[in-house]
Amino acid sequence: MSVLPLLLLSAPIQTTWYVDDDGVAPGAGTSADPFTSVTFALARPGVVSGDTVLVRPGTYLDESVDFLGKDVVLRSTGGSSVTSLQPVPPQAPRAVVRLVSGETATIEGFEIVCGEGEFGTVVVPGVGDDVGGGLLCVDSDVVLRDVRFQGGGSAFGAGAAFSRASVEIDDCSFRDCGDGQGGQGAGLYAVLSDVILRDVFFEGCDNQDEGAGLCLRSCTSTLQRVVLRSNESVFGSGAGAYVRGGQASLFACTVEDNCSGSTGGGLAVVGGAQVTVDRSTIRRNQTGTDLYDGAGVAVELASLVMRSCVVEGNTGGRGGGLYGRGATILVEDSAFRSNASNGAGQFTTGGGAVYMDSPGGSVTLRRSIFTGNRLIGSPFSEGGGAVFGPCRVEGCTILRNLGFAGLGGGVEGGAVVENSIVRGNSQPQLGSATARYSNVEGGAAGPGNIDAEAEFWNGTADAHLLPDSPCIDAGDPSSPLDLDGTIADMGAFPFDPTYCVTLCTNGLGATTCTGNTNSTGGPATLDALGSALAGDDRLVLNVVGAPPGSVGIMLASRTDGNTPPGPGSQGALCLGGTILRFGPDLLDDRGTGVVSYRPRLASFPQGNVVLPGDSWSFQYWHRDANPGPTSNLSSVVRVGFM
Repeated sequence: MSVLPLLLLSAPIQTTWYVDDDGVAPGAGTSADPFTSVTFALARPGVVSGDTVLVRPGTYLDESVDFLGKDVVLRSTGGSSVTSLQPVPPQAPRAVVRLVSGETATIEGFEIVCGEGEFGTVVVPGVGDDVGGGLLCVDSDVVLRDVRFQGGGSAFGAGAAFSRASVEIDDCSFRDCGDGQGGQGAGLYAVLSDVILRDVFFEGCDNQDEGAGLCLRSCTSTLQRVVLRSNESVFGSGAGAYVRGGQASLFACTVEDNCSGSTGGGLAVVGGAQVTVDRSTIRRNQTGTDLYDGAGVAVELASLVMRSCVVEGNTGGRGGGLYGRGATILVEDSAFRSNASNGAGQFTTGGGAVYMDSPGGSVTLRRSIFTGNRLIGSPFSEGGGAVFGPCRVEGCTILRNLGFAGLGGGVEGGAVVENSIVRGNSQPQLGSATARYSNVEGGAAGPGNIDAEAEFWNGTADAHLLPDSPCIDAGDPSSPLDLDGTIADMGAFPFDPTYCVTLCTNGLGATTCTGNTNSTGGPATLDALGSALAGDDRLVLNVVGAPPGSVGIMLASRTDGNTPPGPGSQGALCLGGTILRFGPDLLDDRGTGVVSYRPRLASFPQGNVVLPGDSWSFQYWHRDANPGPTSNLSSVVRVGFM
């Protein structure tokens, strides 16, 4: 046998290929003699599935990269900021990158300047126009990382289009895609695909039809930390994102400053789609000069679950923040602020924050806050500065919303309100809505309703309850208990003795005396939080470690001491001089093991008033069984006021 065949058999097979536009065409694909075109590289018979094509920094002109059925990693060595793929001239329109033959590929580190897309070369359901200006992926799987799509014409998916594909996109952007004339999904269009988007930006995309930023049709989609900003659909819905059919989950996303020419300025959910939005922000979206409904979100013949979201500053027709028609909607733990239903003098207004169109569907609003929403600019109004329609409003706080005279400034249109706070809105507060176990300014017929100042931490700026709020344990006794095991409170924020954000400092003052061991095996500890400014009148005293279910009294003195409390009690009374007793009612822990109390600084017992420069010491005296019936004392906290 000759030596030559043995040498050929032992020669290594090349699996990494190189492309450099500064090389000498056509090149051999080695590091020393690279190819000069990405399209040319992928077309070489020697480049096969499993290979990697490394592209050096440069601007690569007239590219139409077809993977030709090869499972290849296409990666730049310098990243998207210095490596650009440019389209072929308009007279020969093609996608800049094509995966249409069942490939599984990875593309990483490129700017793709989008072209006109292509027509009729592949089947994309529902599309009878150009498709895929930057990337076209049909019946294939692709992972995109650090890819920046820029520009593009009027194609469906002027940035990227996917059909029957599996798509994973990380740390990418779609900016200024579309020319304002084209079809759906100027940034990204996907149909019948599985789509995962993480840390992706859609900004400045522009088309005539639906979903200028993002259009998902019958897809299963997950969006995490996706930003949809300043996109415009001239005549279509869902300028930020349009979801028709399928399922979509949005987590920690931002949908802002988008404008549609129809419903759903920020997000449109239609055609049986099932969408969940968690911990996301939807703000400053609009529905154009004709003021279509649902400037923030529109849900039509579909379902939406929204949790822990902020919906603010959206302006459109009915339902400035959220509009539903034939929809099933659940909103929990969210905030609707400063949204507007604007009639502009000629259109009907209703539901500054939320509007539910009858008939059909259902809307439940739970543990959410509505502030500063309004109806403006039209004599044709259905009312509901915050909420309109047959909604269930459960455990919500509705404050300072503006309707029209004679119509519900807070809630209108057949809504049922329970365990909620409705105050400070334009009168009447409820209109035709009904209430039960709610705090309604001016009063309302119905079981369990009250009319009293809610006692918030900072008015409508922070609607968390203070310890002396009449809304605590005032909800429907048959409702599910609050998380601390007590009867439901009224409002969006169940009382939390540890809450300390607005006008609040944890650990005020200093401990001057430790508590005595009680029947729990340790001492009761008294801490102070809130504000040390006497004028704020926001001091909260919290006791932890007292025997569960015990009752007691709060004591105060200007001076400290150390006096045995007398027969039948244990521990030391660490107050001296004149000792004040707050009351007359005994304090209890509501079964939670925590006693929380707010002394009113302007009306201490015996005519005392707390002034700047004063120092006061506080101690809690409680019943105990240690081992027999007795009483015991907590530690002491001394607070200096300013």
